[in-house]
Amino acid sequence: MSLAQAVELHRQGRRAEAQTLYERTLAASPHDLQCRFLLGMCLLELGNLAAGEARMRQVLAAAPHHAGAHHALGKLQALRGEIAAAEHSYRTALAGTAAPIDSCIELGNLLAASGRLAEAAAVYRRGLGLQPRHAGLHANLGNVLRRLGRRDDAIDAWRTALRLDPQQAGAHNGMALELRAAGDSTGALRELEIAIALEPERGEYRYNLAVTHHIRRSYADAIAGFRRSLDLAPDFRRAVVELARCYQEICAWPELDALMPQIREEIEAAVTQNQTAMTPFFSLSLTMSPPQRRAIARAKAREIEANALNELATGAFRFAVPGGGPLRIGYLSANFRDHATSHLAGALFGLHDRSSVAVFAYAIGLNDGSVYRKRIEADADRFTDLAAASNAEAARRIYADAVDILVDLDGFTVMARPEIAAMRPAPVQVRYLDFVGTTAAGFYDYMLVDKIVMPPEIAGHYSEAPCYLPDCFMVTDFGQPVAATPVGRGEEGLASARFVFCCFCTNYKIERAAFELWLRILRRVPDSLLWLLGGSPEAMERLRRFAEQQGVDSARLVFARQCPKPRHLARLGLADLCLDTLTYGGHTTAVDALWAGVPMITCLGDSFASRVGASILTAAGLPDLIASDIEAYEELAVALAQSPERLAAVRARIRAQRKSMPLFDTPRWVRNLEKAYAAMWGTYRAGRPPHEIIVEGGGREGSVRRLPPCD
Repeated sequence: MSLAQAVELHRQGRRAEAQTLYERTLAASPHDLQCRFLLGMCLLELGNLAAGEARMRQVLAAAPHHAGAHHALGKLQALRGEIAAAEHSYRTALAGTAAPIDSCIELGNLLAASGRLAEAAAVYRRGLGLQPRHAGLHANLGNVLRRLGRRDDAIDAWRTALRLDPQQAGAHNGMALELRAAGDSTGALRELEIAIALEPERGEYRYNLAVTHHIRRSYADAIAGFRRSLDLAPDFRRAVVELARCYQEICAWPELDALMPQIREEIEAAVTQNQTAMTPFFSLSLTMSPPQRRAIARAKAREIEANALNELATGAFRFAVPGGGPLRIGYLSANFRDHATSHLAGALFGLHDRSSVAVFAYAIGLNDGSVYRKRIEADADRFTDLAAASNAEAARRIYADAVDILVDLDGFTVMARPEIAAMRPAPVQVRYLDFVGTTAAGFYDYMLVDKIVMPPEIAGHYSEAPCYLPDCFMVTDFGQPVAATPVGRGEEGLASARFVFCCFCTNYKIERAAFELWLRILRRVPDSLLWLLGGSPEAMERLRRFAEQQGVDSARLVFARQCPKPRHLARLGLADLCLDTLTYGGHTTAVDALWAGVPMITCLGDSFASRVGASILTAAGLPDLIASDIEAYEELAVALAQSPERLAAVRARIRAQRKSMPLFDTPRWVRNLEKAYAAMWGTYRAGRPPHEIIVEGGGREGSVRRLPPCD
C-alpha cells in the first residue's frame, strides 16, 4: 500500500510526504524500478536535482531503454544548458516502444529554440502521429511553420489547436502575430488579450501586445505593456529595446536616458558576442561608432541568414550563363503605397529605358489602393503582389522571373523581409534608399551612394561595395503634384509669426540636442515660430513642456495636422526656413522642402544618416546652406532669419533652378542609374567580385569608372 499512497500524495502535490513513502517502499523493495523512477521524479520536482539525477541513472542502469528516465534526464540537461545531451536523451526516449508524447514536445521545443525549425516540425508531426488530437502539438507546430515562412500552414495548425482546445494560449498568440502582419491590429489585440487572460504571467504575450499597441501608436498602452513584460521577465532584452524606442518616439528623453545603460549593454553584446536585441534601424538614430553599428547589423544579418536557410530547404539557386537583351531589374519593397519610398521613387519605374531595362516590381507589403500604388503597378513591366507569399515562395518567384539585378528598397527597416534577399534569388543584389546603414550581410553586393554620404572613412565600415552616383544618391519625383488650392498661414496656426522655422521629420529623429539648438534659435529670433509635424499627443506635450523649461513660450511651437501629400507640399511654402535634424537627418522631408521652394539648413555629420541633407543641398546647388557644426548651424539660421534680402535671394535661386537642378532632374538620374546597373552586370558577367563603381557626372548620360577590387 505504501507505493499507492506515495503516488496519491505525489499527485496531490504533497511531494515531501510522497518522498518519505517512496524511500520507505524502496527500502523494503530495493529492486522496484517503478518506485525508483517515481522517487527520482519527486526529487527533481522538489529541486533536489543531484539526487533526482542519481535515481534516474540507477533506473537506466537497470533498464537502459526506460523512456521516462531518458525524458527526465533530458529536461534536467536542457535546464542546465546542455543542449546536445538533452537532445540525445529526448531522442533516446522517443526510440523506445513507449515513446512519451512529452518527449516530442520537449525535443521539438529544444530544436525550435536552437533554430532547427524543419527538424522541430518533423518531431511535432511525429507526436501528432501518436496523438492526432493533441492541441498543444498543433499549436507548437504552427509556431514553427510561421518561422519557416509557411504562414497558411501555420494558421491551419493554430485553427486546429483552437478547435480541439480553445484554451491554447500559444495558438491565440500565433494568430495574433499573423493578423498583425496582415494589417489587422484590432484582431491581433483581441487574440492577444485572450492569450494573456489564459496565461497572465507569460511575458512574451505581454510583449507582443505592447508591440501591437506601438504599431498603432498607442504609446501609453505600449509603454505599460513593455514594462509589464519586464516585470514578468526582467531579462527580456527585446522589451528593453522596444521600450526605449517608444520613449524616443514621444521625445521622453529622461526616460530614454535611464534605459541607456541597458542599451549600451546591447551594443556591447553585439560587438563582443555577435548577438543583441538592438535593431539596426534603431541604431541609426542613436549616437554610436561605425563599428558598433556594423556589429549590430551583423548580429541581425546572422539571424536573417539562419531564417533563410531554414525556410529555403531546397538549397541555393543556380544561375545560367548570362545572356544578352535588356537587364531584368527587380525592385522589392513593402512600401509600394502612400509612403516616403513611393513619394521619392514614384517616377523611377516609368522612366527606365525599355531598350536596356525591363522593370519587375515585387510588393511585399499591404496594398493601400493609393495613387502611388496604382502608378507603380502601371509603370512596371510586371508587378507582382507577394504580400501573402512566404519568403521562400517570394524568392522562388523572383528566381523564376530570371531577374538579373534585385534591388531591395527596404533593407533592415520595420516592414522589410530581407530573408528574401538572403535566399539569393538573383545573381546581383543591391540595397538602396530606406535603410542607410550597413547590413553587414553577405547577400547584398552593392549599395547606391554618392561621395557626400559615403566618403572613404564611412565606406570602410560598410559590407556592401559602394556604387557612387553623381550629384546625389537619392531619387526624386520631378513631377510631384502640389495642390492648386492656396493655403494661408491662418489655416495652419501661423498667422502670428513674422518668421516660420519648420521641421517635418518624424518625432524619433528629434533628439534633445537638436531641440535645444532650435530653441536657442527661437530665443534669438523674436516673433518666430517653430512648425513641427504633429505626432502623438504625448510627444507634443513633452516638447511643449521642454520648451517652457528652456524659457521659450510653448505657444511658439505649432504642430501640423496630417494631410494628403499634395496639400502638404502646398502648405510647406508657408515656412521661411527648414531646419534639419542631427544624428538622423531628414530624407524625404528635405526633398519636400526644396520642392516646395523652402530653403533648408543642415549640419554635416559623421554618418550616412547625418549627411543626407548635405547631399541633397549640394545637388540642389545650395552648398552654402551646409554648416560644419552646430554652432555654425545656429549662426546660419539666425543670420538668414535676420536678413530678409539674403533669404529671398536663396528662395529665388530655388525657384529659378528647381526644374534644372540635378536633384530634380529625374530622367538624368535614371540614366545614370542604368549605367550603374550595366557596370554591376558587366562585373558579374566577367566573373569578378563586387567592387567599387563610380558613375561619373557630366552631360545627361554620364560615364562609368570601375575600380578594381583590392588585393
